[in-house]
Amino acid sequence: MIPDIRRVGQHATLYATARNEQIIDFIIDQLGEGWQYNIESYGGIHRFVFKGPKGELTANAHLIASVAEDPATLLWRWSGQGQEGNTAALNASNAAEAMRKWGLQQDLPGFVNQEVPYQPGEDAVTSVAGDVGDAAFEIFGPQTVFLYVPINQSGTFATFLLDGFSIPMPEMTIEEIFVKWDRILSQCDDPAWSIEGISHMRPDWRVEEIEPEEYQRAWRIVDEKGRYFEAELTVNREERYMSLSKKGLFTEEGT
Repeated sequence: MIPDIRRVGQHATLYATARNEQIIDFIIDQLGEGWQYNIESYGGIHRFVFKGPKGELTANAHLIASVAEDPATLLWRWSGQGQEGNTAALNASNAAEAMRKWGLQQDLPGFVNQEVPYQPGEDAVTSVAGDVGDAAFEIFGPQTVFLYVPINQSGTFATFLLDGFSIPMPEMTIEEIFVKWDRILSQCDDPAWSIEGISHMRPDWRVEEIEPEEYQRAWRIVDEKGRYFEAELTVNREERYMSLSKKGLFTEEGT
């Protein structure tokens, strides 16, 4: 774990995880089970090619970081190492460089130092690579799509941001978060922080803390159409959840 990056990513992780799982499910639906991918690179420009029994789709890929197992370090792929391609959908000429500049503004050295060590351990490489993707969601917004994939035989993973899909991606809905809520929330370091992050991802949604019925804290999550669900949880002294419940989906009166 790299604390700066982990904390930023955890603010977005509820939305980001549900969104990324939605994209993977969509790819499976479009291409069929057993789909595979290939990364094509031309002059520093990367493209993912997804192929399956039912067809093919492509996406532009922007390399933002690689995470090595030995030595246990994250390497940001800034200008001169990553591509300088068209990342207009991310509102940046280089996604990794944009994250560095954001880290400078926030005084977060994990985003500013080009090589950042992390504590090695089981699944540490994929955890750090996923944290980088979650942090990209926090910085660039809900249109973000990321994948982290192995890039060599030494256990190194790379995190890519994807855009420019050859077919339109589905819109994110509150149902996606609702059905995955318990599982994703159980993996959050600070559940309240991650719940509150949904409103940062979707300014057109509302996240309201309400009076709990059974547990310590409760929230109502409302989408742009007035559909909502309510979730409660009890946390321990370390702010990790111990028990939770949810109910919904409902529709607000007058919508």
